[in-house]
Amino acid sequence: MFDDLRRFRWSIQALACPADEQVTLFPDFSCKADELALSFEEHAQPFLDPECRGLDAEQRRSLDELDQYLDQVSGMGENAVNWTEPGLYADGVWPEIRRLATVVLSAFGWENTYPGPEHNAVYVGPPKVD
Repeated sequence: MFDDLRRFRWSIQALACPADEQVTLFPDFSCKADELALSFEEHAQPFLDPECRGLDAEQRRSLDELDQYLDQVSGMGENAVNWTEPGLYADGVWPEIRRLATVVLSAFGWENTYPGPEHNAVYVGPPKVD
């Protein structure tokens, strides 16, 4: 459970970072905005489960608000621009994502700090062409 909590905290801290820090968390070949959201989706799932015990009302509310906002701004079409690296720097949805992630950090009593690249993550890059 400790690793799950550590990874969950990492995903929230990563969402709360400024764009200049967010882009350093993932390999250059990756779609960094997508990776931020996917990391949250993967690591937050156990805590988003309504059966999850141990969260107080503020933690549950802040986490649900972040999750719902991410769902609202995800997808293709008009939302596709949000999930590009330039989208991380735009005035669109990312300032609100960062604000909501900061609220989650506060609710859990966690520091709003640069988490550094995730140590156990594996990324598969494009094939090398000789």
